[in-house]
Amino acid sequence: MEMRNFRHSHSFKTLRISFVKCIFILFLVLKSAIAQVDEEYNFDSLWAVYSLKPKIGIFANYGTNLHITNFNKLPNVPCCSPNFGSGFGWGFEFGLLGDMFVEDNLFLSGKISLSSNDAYFSKREETVVIVDGKSRNGTFEHQLRTEFNNLLLQIIGNYTFDYHYWFSGGLGLSINTNADFSQKEIIVEPRDRGTFNNGLRVRNDTSGAIGDVRKVVPFLSVNISREFIGHKQGLFFFYPEISFKFYFVNQVRGLSWSSFQTRLGLAIKFREPIPPPPPPPPPIEPPLPDFPKQAEPPQIKVSLTYKFLDSSGVELNNLPLKIEDFVSLNMKPLLNYIFFEHNSDEIPSRYVKFTPEEAKNFSLESIADKNTMETYYYVLNIIGKKLKENPDSKVKLVGTNSGKGEEKNNRELSLRRAEAVKKYFVDVWKISPNRIDVDARNLPKEPSNPNEPEGDEENRRVEILTDDIRILEPILSVDTLRKVDNSRIIFNLNYSSNVPIREWSLRVRQNQSIVKEFKGKDEPPKELVWQINENGFGKDVFSGKLEFEYFAVNLLDQVGFAKAEPLAVQKITVDKKRLEGVSDKEYEYYSLILFDFAKSKLEREHKSVIDFISRRVTSQSIITIEGFTDSMGDEKVNKRISEKRAKEVAKWLGLEFARTIGVGESYLLYDNRLPEGRFYCRTVRITIETPVNLK
Repeated sequence: MEMRNFRHSHSFKTLRISFVKCIFILFLVLKSAIAQVDEEYNFDSLWAVYSLKPKIGIFANYGTNLHITNFNKLPNVPCCSPNFGSGFGWGFEFGLLGDMFVEDNLFLSGKISLSSNDAYFSKREETVVIVDGKSRNGTFEHQLRTEFNNLLLQIIGNYTFDYHYWFSGGLGLSINTNADFSQKEIIVEPRDRGTFNNGLRVRNDTSGAIGDVRKVVPFLSVNISREFIGHKQGLFFFYPEISFKFYFVNQVRGLSWSSFQTRLGLAIKFREPIPPPPPPPPPIEPPLPDFPKQAEPPQIKVSLTYKFLDSSGVELNNLPLKIEDFVSLNMKPLLNYIFFEHNSDEIPSRYVKFTPEEAKNFSLESIADKNTMETYYYVLNIIGKKLKENPDSKVKLVGTNSGKGEEKNNRELSLRRAEAVKKYFVDVWKISPNRIDVDARNLPKEPSNPNEPEGDEENRRVEILTDDIRILEPILSVDTLRKVDNSRIIFNLNYSSNVPIREWSLRVRQNQSIVKEFKGKDEPPKELVWQINENGFGKDVFSGKLEFEYFAVNLLDQVGFAKAEPLAVQKITVDKKRLEGVSDKEYEYYSLILFDFAKSKLEREHKSVIDFISRRVTSQSIITIEGFTDSMGDEKVNKRISEKRAKEVAKWLGLEFARTIGVGESYLLYDNRLPEGRFYCRTVRITIETPVNLK
């Protein structure tokens, strides 16, 4: 019996050592593979693209079992031992899991697994043994081995502060499937002589099933894990982890018996693949040619009527279209990136570049009336001007590349891009070279998704960095804002012709200038809706009348023409309101610069903007905070990111009453065909409407 136990113990120890070696070797292989993938694709920064999908996976771990007990024998098993105080053993766990995200930094996991919770107990006791027919003092040892095999069911909450390390905790139920024991008492001293009363050196040598075992035992579980993306498409993830479990209910009825487990392990999780991108939009059709002038009475007949309705659908008969001007304060963010074409170190022509003489006459006031994107293309001159005005300021230029094709690992190209920007500042703006540091790397520190062509375009850039907030602060301008009563016009387009219609057009004119045009090919719609708002016109509209003209051309080039009753326009300017002393409103628009790809966390450079906005809010202000994204990535994920951006800004402003909206990619602020347009879409727009009493 003793020899059998020794062989069993030796075999178990050998198996345990082999298992630990295998885990260690597997960990080294995975670490090397993950490091290689991570270095090439920098997936740590692309976590939000790949991780928010539900996942399923497998896991396994191995470690120690510590049993805290206070009993001297198992139920209905004879034993002469004093109390066993503690036991130690090794155990494993393996099973299946599934994840479901609640927030982008919080998800719930469900696990089902098989686990072992074995232990070895021993207790030495001074006693009397028989040697050569005489009694003498001796020492013998009580040995107890227990084996528990369990089915575990767990619900665990997982939280992260940095999207890499996850801290988990939850409850579980352990369902016992098997509980066995073996015990014996052996003489330790004297080593080679003496027996018990039974004439042997071993007694109470017993084994079997443990009685009165609880079928279900609850436990607490705590885990710490590190997430690695193991596939360039983000299809599976690795999670090395350390876990702790505490079984706080006695495992055997009537006995004081709890246990702790410490395990090292690895989980592999899989997520559903990202759907393929939609097909590219069809090419933009060339504009229709101007319609020929009517040379003779048309042989087709057309007519045009309309209804003028307010936002609730009530028809406005004989009422004018009301347009009102307000003073608005605009904060335009300044994107500190210069983007380059593939394998090129030449600054693209879309950026406005001056001669040294032109630079001398440049002022920020000269671009005050330009929109955000037009202002951005002056970025080299804006920064050059500010460096000239602040001679103690310095900048750092970091050139990067896309990591694709000729650009892969081409730091020399990255450096040339940074040197090209530096040369412009030195040659045109006469900035001392000692104030400009240059550096180069492959992908940027915070890259866009390198698995999409748009991501490659965004990663080919020079980043302009500085610790002086004056250099990159947003551009403020005071403008006149046009507000139009939300309304719509429903046009009825009628025609009669013996041959099909080839093309048609509906034009809205004021003072012989076209302010809006609808046109198409084939038959015109019977009903056409014009939604009138601030963006409903192509040009400025003034007090007066809007005229409506309808053309239709059939396949014989015969032209039909009709006009409808004009619509009166009432425009209320700022000067008119001030002259009459009526109440007015001021509108302020702020855009926060600028969130990196798939990020919603506010950074240090936003703080000065937040502080400025806080001082502009009054108790009467109406505040709307809208989060936006570009068109890259999953639409549902973009919607959640935009909501998170809006709520994060409201939190920083301390404006619980502000209205927050996550627009996502449903409305794109700028053209997404260029990288700067996509970056400017990753923003939060804050609108502050404040009443002003002019009386």
